[in-house]
Amino acid sequence: MSFLSWYKTFEDEAIKFPNKDFVRDHLEAVKEAILSMIEDWKDLAFSWAEDDLVGTVVDENGVQTLRLFRDLSDGYRSMVALVGTIAWRCVRLNPHLGKNAAKESPGIILIDELDLHLHPNWQKRIVGDLKRTFPKIQFICTTHSPFIVQSLEADEIISLDGIVDVNPSSLSLEDVAEEIMGVESPFSIENQKTEEIATKYLEAIDGTEKGTVDVEDPGEKGLEFLGNSNKETELNELEQQISDPVMRAFLQMQRLKYKK
Repeated sequence: MSFLSWYKTFEDEAIKFPNKDFVRDHLEAVKEAILSMIEDWKDLAFSWAEDDLVGTVVDENGVQTLRLFRDLSDGYRSMVALVGTIAWRCVRLNPHLGKNAAKESPGIILIDELDLHLHPNWQKRIVGDLKRTFPKIQFICTTHSPFIVQSLEADEIISLDGIVDVNPSSLSLEDVAEEIMGVESPFSIENQKTEEIATKYLEAIDGTEKGTVDVEDPGEKGLEFLGNSNKETELNELEQQISDPVMRAFLQMQRLKYKK
């Protein structure tokens, strides 16, 4: 049974049998778990007219709007369904806990790719949200997100590449990617390529292997540069390989200084 199907049945039963306190308590446990994960939702209910779950959103001015479940992003829908299903199972396994079923039920849950479809802002807090909503459940998750890794303590991480002996929360995202996740460089392939081309460009202007350019005093090199058509051709070809307009403009300025 899908998340929406069982939630619709669950809420329908609570409405039709108002004297059954345990049914209302169980529904409240599920609703509270879902609402604790979605910051801007203040209430939720199933709409038979829309045939969908509807969340009540209140903005900073106190204005209420309704948001349909089907209009949410994939990340929101999957997380609402996941949390709702976990809470529902807590209620089914421990009905005697009533409204506290989600908070008091122990267990172990495996989640593959916790960061799937989640916006980075939610990736930063998803682990904390789950631990707060289900404090007695141990979550074992896989992830490729440095945002999630950064939100963990060192003893909460199992790396297949070795023991993690540093607290990720004390590191920048770049350091998390490089030191903990084994990424050779925290920068994109395109950025690395641009850096390599820019270095070659500056070396060609300067005529050294260090890539340093004395922009204040190029000396006689400027005169030599003007008569070297091969160097001009080389620099033109390197410029064409750089897609970043800011970097291209910077290199052209260095080239002009040597021509002056």
